[in-house]
Amino acid sequence: MDTSLFPLRSVRYRTLGHLLSRKLSISNFGQIERDVLATLASEAPGDFRLVTSLENLQVMLAKYGFLDLDFVTPRHLLSVADRLDRKAIRELGYSPRPMKQKSEDRGCLETLMDSVKQETHLRMFLNSDFSRDAMTRLFDEQRRKQSGKNMDMETATEALTSAIFAIVEKMKKSFPVTFTIEDACLTNCDAIWLAKRFYL
Repeated sequence: MDTSLFPLRSVRYRTLGHLLSRKLSISNFGQIERDVLATLASEAPGDFRLVTSLENLQVMLAKYGFLDLDFVTPRHLLSVADRLDRKAIRELGYSPRPMKQKSEDRGCLETLMDSVKQETHLRMFLNSDFSRDAMTRLFDEQRRKQSGKNMDMETATEALTSAIFAIVEKMKKSFPVTFTIEDACLTNCDAIWLAKRFYL
């Protein structure tokens, strides 16, 4: 028995690798939950609901061109067979070293253990044709409209926020959008992707 992983015994994680590269069409920004769950009805039993707010998803899509979705159901869909092993820990970006050893990853592992819930999360990472370069170009376009104006820090921050939401509105008008599933999993830990998919 690998006692070094004993503190992680309550974490459950099942990758849904068969979904990777699958195309998923979202008809309207406000219909993300409905369209994703309808497409994955056979994969996601259990009355899942979207946890991630549409406001956060708007900013995420405007800044990066992807959607990091978190759905939850109160049902327990994972078993002891879905415990984390060393390979999964590495793939998720954590260190498999014994917890008693000091490492830069230890704080993240503690966060992982502390975020275990009595529920099941369906995590999905969807990428689109909106690349980071496309986001940058749209953002620069909005920023140029504000250039040449003498603004204090507060006004500049407001202009920046305004630019992001102007991009959001442009992108929302581009729906329907086809996304590609780049990652998907079931877990009982809402911080499972903390180290693997970190962004601001």
